[in-house]
Amino acid sequence: MNTDQKKPLIWLSLSVSTVAFFLIVAIRPTVITITKLIKEIEEKEAASLLLDKKINSLVAAQKVYAINSQRLPMLNQALPEKSEFPWLANFLESTALSSQVELSSLTFEKIDLNPAPPVSQSQKPSSGQTINFSTNAKGDYLNLKNFVSLLESSRRLIKIELTGISETKKKEEEIINTTLQLNISGVIFFENE
Repeated sequence: MNTDQKKPLIWLSLSVSTVAFFLIVAIRPTVITITKLIKEIEEKEAASLLLDKKINSLVAAQKVYAINSQRLPMLNQALPEKSEFPWLANFLESTALSSQVELSSLTFEKIDLNPAPPVSQSQKPSSGQTINFSTNAKGDYLNLKNFVSLLESSRRLIKIELTGISETKKKEEEIINTTLQLNISGVIFFENE
């Protein structure tokens, strides 16, 4: 082979070698970088969709809160943060008075009006607290029924667990007076601070 015939082969081999060199050295890292960037873009788009869902959930929760924010004072009345013991006693007495029944007794379980704060997280009491109560009321049937109805319809969460009615008869000068006595046991709820 003469030198004129070798020249095109040399140029061809140099061209192929140059293209191979650039493919290996320059284009391969570029292709790898492009695939990494495409993968990163897909991951960020997925994260963006997830964030959009969370934002939409927060917006929906904010709308629900805005609609119900006027009802929060009612919730605080139904389930106050403190036991409000004086209010409870006054409420039961005023309900009896408005129902025209006579409270012959009103008892509450032993409660601590000033509980010591918990020392550690493990000693923290449960979020809901209760006060057990029992009362005896005297009156006629309709007034006793009205008394129970007022207790049940109170905004304060009151659970009446047990009721009982007994009848007492008194004979006064040839007249028999019948009085009904209502016994109620229940629970009043409040939220622990």
